Formats: sequence, C-alpha cells, structure tokens
Amino acid sequence: MGFKSFADRVSLEFGAGITALVGPNGSGKSNVVDALRWVFGEQNPRLLRGARWEEVIFAGSATRRPLGLAEVSVALDNSQGTLSVPFREVELARRLLRSGNAEYSINRVACRLKDVQDLTSGTGTTGAAYAYVAQAAVDEILKSRPEDRRVVIEEAAGLSRYRARRQEAERRLAAVDASRQRLGDLLAELAAQIAPLEGEAEAAARYVELRREHEDLSARLWADAWARLERRVAAAAERRGKSVRTAAELDEAAAKLAAELAAAQDATARLRRARGEAENRARMLLAEENRRRANVAVLEERQAQLGAQAQEGASRGAEL
Repeated sequence: MGFKSFADRVSLEFGAGITALVGPNGSGKSNVVDALRWVFGEQNPRLLRGARWEEVIFAGSATRRPLGLAEVSVALDNSQGTLSVPFREVELARRLLRSGNAEYSINRVACRLKDVQDLTSGTGTTGAAYAYVAQAAVDEILKSRPEDRRVVIEEAAGLSRYRARRQEAERRLAAVDASRQRLGDLLAELAAQIAPLEGEAEAAARYVELRREHEDLSARLWADAWARLERRVAAAAERRGKSVRTAAELDEAAAKLAAELAAAQDATARLRRARGEAENRARMLLAEENRRRANVAVLEERQAQLGAQAQEGASRGAEL
C-alpha cells in the first residue's frame, strides 16, 4: 500500500510455474518488480528508478492526495525449508515513512535489515540477485564482465551466504587482532610504569623503616631527657630540704622545668604527626602499586581471551 503507483492495498498471488504481469504502459508492471526488490532489502534507490527513497511513496494524483508511507509485504512458501526458520510460511514486510524512518519485520515481528538479508541470503532475492531482470537487462547480463556474472552465478548456487559469513568472520578477526594489539600497547605502557612505581614503593618502605627507627631513637633521647629532668627535680627537692632558698629562686627553677617539659611534649607530638604522615604515604604508594598490578593481570587475561577468540574465528574462517 502506498508504494509508487499503488495508492491502495493490492494483493498479488504468484503460483507455481510461470507468472506473467500483463498490462499497458504505465500500469505499474515495473513497480511490482521494484516492490519485490525493495521488500527484500534493496538499499540503492537508483536501482528502483529513483533518486531518493521518498520517491517510492505514492506522490498523489489529480484525484488522490499523497500518502505518508509506503509498505510492502510478501508471503513466502517455506514448506521445503529453504529459509532457515521453523515456519511453513514466512511473511517479510518493509515500511517507509515520509519522515525517513524505516521499519522491517519477519512474520510481523520487528527486526533489522541485517536479519532480513541473512534470512534471504542465497535464495536469489537479494540486491545482486538473478531473480530481477528489468527491461533490456538480458542483453546487459550477456555483455557483462566475468566478475559480474560470477556474482549472479554464486547467488544462484547459494554460495553468497557463505561468502558473507566468511567476510563477517574476517571482519571479526580483524577487530580481535586490533583489540589484541591495543591490549599489547596498554600492557607495554603499564609495564613501563610498574618499574618506577616499584622503585618508589621500595623507597617508601625504606623511608618508613628509617622513619620508625628515627622515631624510636628520638623517643629514647626524650626519655633520657625526661629522666634527667626528673633527677634534676629530685636533686632540687633534696637541696631544698638541705638549704634554704628564696621563693623567687624556687619559682624560677619550676618555670624553667615547666618550659623544658612543654618543649619535650611538643617535640614528641611533632614526631608522632610526622610518623603518621610517612605511614599514610607508604600505604598510598603500596596501594597504587597493587592497583596497577591488578590492571596488568586483567589486561593479560583479556589478551588471552582475545587470542582464543582470534583462533576460534580463524578456525571458522578456514572452515568457510
């Protein structure tokens, strides 16, 4: 309905044997052939005697307004299992709207153009098929190059579907090979980054070790200083008991002692903060190294999978 000169819905039955369409010029005989070619997935509007796909939609007449869509459906007898689907009858349909949206369906279930092409591949109904012979086309076939005749012969022999599968396998192999090369580049890049990170991690671990040793030594020094201060306090207390000192001298000694104690506590706090910062930095560096090692392991596993896929694709390509 709505395809070229067929404004209304038209049903044609093609029985066994030879079916002929007879009619005067302009009655739409060639449009029937174009409709069949179109519903089987033709993608070149010039082969349907048009410049744009919009031209396949009924453009109107003196008494009819233009339509907004073109739709063609064809019912195929699949009782002999020619098509690789478990149905005795298969209905293919194609619809085109003036907005440019195209729809395909198999047995009234929406599908892709590729699904239609895969289903009908090797049946003689696809784009370069031998089933469509337009006016004055017989002479062109006789005069065509051997390469062009080969396409028609392969389509008639049902070899085109295997050629398409082989090309698809080769494209997949090429994609897998490209992905594998990319993974190799990533692995090389990560390997180049691992060596410096390993050096930084070792340096960080050594820094943490030396820092802890420094803090232990510092703590011992401050402990010795504290012990000396305590001994000085004890000695001062003992001297106080033995001799008489003025209150001013005792206050001055206590102030000095308090200042020394405050300085010792402040230094101890700074050492603890420095130790915490060093440990945090070391943990960050070690975590970064582990993350990069994990990424390398994932990429190596992916590369192995792609290699297996490439071998499987090569095997399938060899079988085809």
